[in-house]
Amino acid sequence: MKNRIEFKTLKRNISSLISPLACFLLLIVVPLFSGAQKKKACFSPPAGVKFYSDIPYKEGNNAWLVDIAVPENVGENLPAVATIHGGGWKKGDKNGQRGLIVRFAQNGYVAMAVRYRLSGEAPFPACLQDVKSAIRFLRANADRYNVDPDRIGAYGNSAGAHLASMLGLVPVDMGFDDGANMEFSSVVNAVCAVSAPTDFSNWENYDSVQSVEFLDSSKGTLMERAQKASPISYVNKMSPPFLLIHGTKDKTVPASQSIRLASELRKVGAENINLILVDDLGHTPMLTHESLLWPSVLAFFDKTIGSKKDKLLNEIRLSQKYMRTKKKLGSFSFNDIKQFDLNNDEIITHKEFGGTNELFDRLDKDGDDKIDIRDLK
Repeated sequence: MKNRIEFKTLKRNISSLISPLACFLLLIVVPLFSGAQKKKACFSPPAGVKFYSDIPYKEGNNAWLVDIAVPENVGENLPAVATIHGGGWKKGDKNGQRGLIVRFAQNGYVAMAVRYRLSGEAPFPACLQDVKSAIRFLRANADRYNVDPDRIGAYGNSAGAHLASMLGLVPVDMGFDDGANMEFSSVVNAVCAVSAPTDFSNWENYDSVQSVEFLDSSKGTLMERAQKASPISYVNKMSPPFLLIHGTKDKTVPASQSIRLASELRKVGAENINLILVDDLGHTPMLTHESLLWPSVLAFFDKTIGSKKDKLLNEIRLSQKYMRTKKKLGSFSFNDIKQFDLNNDEIITHKEFGGTNELFDRLDKDGDDKIDIRDLK
């Protein structure tokens, strides 16, 4: 209250010093400045990217809009990533994601930024219902936006990471799907979640959960609502690949939230569960260390839903076979990797090889930067 009084006093003192001429100038300059700000807010995508703004994914609410960025001159359907903004479920907007979805588009993805109802308008599960509707909309309009409906990922930070995780884990029969396009699935095929709240019922400081506005509802007890809204409540063996990123000094969402989700997913047998813990970083590691973390995000989507998906499967199968047979003399032969000998010259180069660099180096026993029959005798 003290700061507010001081501000009002300061405002009165300044007003008393302004001459009539200065007031007139302010009347002219302020509208001009405001117009410049509005003009600056208009978004112009770079060359090579088609941009569709404020597309309704449901009718009846201004919150039910998406922006979509699509690479130009694409003849085939592409993988897609839905980006979900953070803001504690009570603030934030899809417009702040426009630069991000353009960046995904420049890397070969159709990208969709989703607006959803905030907690001041409607508590959970409204936000989840909305983002699920957006995913169904994208699948229903896959041909229009050049999307492969079987390769859709979700990305989010903080509250957006929570919703992205829910999109990967909550099945369609849990009662959170409503509205149009119900013949399409709302479950995504890969999730990257940064600083994600994953288990409201097992928080280090449970008192803070009681103040989470989006859990404010008359339905059930707080614990029941917390469990229903927690991604960890829905882990299953068929969960999609996950990349969880968390700063160890996060004071908003404890890093234990991501650690616990990764542990539970691995425990039930889910595959391709990745966890990156960044020492001494807080709640927004992508803002402070984007140059370090963005390549990991892009590589994750490339290898799960993107152009390198098939190569990843080759790497996994080849590595598993190698690990099973490496102790058996002569059981791993050139025939096991002959599929990569594109020139049929019984020599496999780094460029041809479909496995990891580590495995290439293990198989290249004479160190001549190629794999041939002599290496595998």
